[in-house]
Amino acid sequence: MKYISTIILGLGLLKFACLSADNRNLKFVSIDNSTIRLADMQWVKSGGWDSLFKIYEHPAFEKLLTKEIEDSLLTIINHRKAEVGDTLCTADVFYIWKPYFEWLRDEDPHYTIIPVIPYEVDFSRKDFRKILDDEIRKFPSKAKILPVSLLNINDTLMVERSLCDNIVPGDIILDINGVDKDELLKYNYDFRHSEAYIALNYCGFYGFAPEYKIRLSRNKKDSVLTIPGGRYKDVLYQTAKCLEIENNIRTYISSNAGYIKISEFYPDNGRLIKIIRKAILDFKAQGIRSVIIDLRGNPGGYGDKIDRLFSMLIDKPSIKYCKWQKLKASQRTLNENDFISGKMLGNLVNVPEDRIVKEIQLNSELYIDDIDYYVLMDKGTGSVAASICNVLQYNDVAFLVGEPLLKNALKYGEILENTLIFYDLNGYSNGKSSSKMNAWLQDSNVSTVEISEYTKAVDGVLMPDIHIPYVAKDYMTGKDAMLDELLKIISGKSNVIGGIRKAFKE
Repeated sequence: MKYISTIILGLGLLKFACLSADNRNLKFVSIDNSTIRLADMQWVKSGGWDSLFKIYEHPAFEKLLTKEIEDSLLTIINHRKAEVGDTLCTADVFYIWKPYFEWLRDEDPHYTIIPVIPYEVDFSRKDFRKILDDEIRKFPSKAKILPVSLLNINDTLMVERSLCDNIVPGDIILDINGVDKDELLKYNYDFRHSEAYIALNYCGFYGFAPEYKIRLSRNKKDSVLTIPGGRYKDVLYQTAKCLEIENNIRTYISSNAGYIKISEFYPDNGRLIKIIRKAILDFKAQGIRSVIIDLRGNPGGYGDKIDRLFSMLIDKPSIKYCKWQKLKASQRTLNENDFISGKMLGNLVNVPEDRIVKEIQLNSELYIDDIDYYVLMDKGTGSVAASICNVLQYNDVAFLVGEPLLKNALKYGEILENTLIFYDLNGYSNGKSSSKMNAWLQDSNVSTVEISEYTKAVDGVLMPDIHIPYVAKDYMTGKDAMLDELLKIISGKSNVIGGIRKAFKE
């Protein structure tokens, strides 16, 4: 079974680069306050642009980018270019091109431009690969990052998770190392959830520093804290431990509800599925009949063994999944699919029916009866996680709770993996490291397939059955307001929706 896969957003490790030593408009500028050798690119670009780079592998971008849309985007881009000036660093390039990046992501939420780690290496040297490999090896132990994750609610930036004793969930971020919150948001996508170091790197590679001076607001009182940076590899390890499913299974006795948070899906989901099944059976043994599955902020991953998850939740021999799929024939997909030929290049090709998962067979022995399911979702729920929400709603298995998914969260998939694609912003690099790289930016999650799932989505948007929006003031206490409201609903202490148990069983 072939599901949508995704590359979880982060900072790619640059394995190679072929920068032209003759490019006199480009120079490297060392990044201050770094615990490792980093250097941003500084590029002199006179005037604006008269075209947008294209992503030929994607099934829709080229078709949707009309001359009118391209001209409109170029007008905004060139206006921003005039505002910034001729000397551009990576953050400037992202800001200038952000209207196009956002247009691409609005069509396909998978597609994201990410900053890569800007190692300070002289790429004109013959032994640059050896030097680069050494820098990459030292990076996880030497780099220092802010051990905090962020929640963005209508441009109120607050702490969602913290590994620091004196920074707690609900703290409102006003300033980090002199970077104002509004300035930070200016250089970032509108992510619901993000790691602080990634957000800072979009703004100018400020995410690697020995310490962080943070101005925040707590209980309507401002304060300034200085936080030592945590070692990159230690922070990532501790964060991963916090997000492990074993640490995110709870029982809420007052609501007679069980809770399971799934943060991502893996190349092998066997262990994950076993843990989920055991947790649900344990809940049932305790007399619990309401189970919350939290997929908020889950970017997806791999669909391995997801049929087993559906088998324990859905009392059917099989379920419909996909109506049809169309593949964009490109040089890259030509090499990976034997049903397309060179004559089809540039066309949208119907995927043969025997290659499509049109129906998912379920194992009735795994089914767990007499449980009401509620699935928490938000605009950070993507890829496989979005498809799970869709399948459960379409089969009337669970109530979806939270906010709508991003538009077209279900529409595209089959992500190109293990690629480093760089743009010279004057043309497409065709999957090779560009010889005119103008910024430390790479694209991630390029979909190659258009998918039509069986769904109740409206105009490409999967809507929750119970809408509970994010409201900033509700999160300033550090509590999970959406989960709290759902627990009230389950226990009958909320008037958001009446007779929900009765409606579920009918």
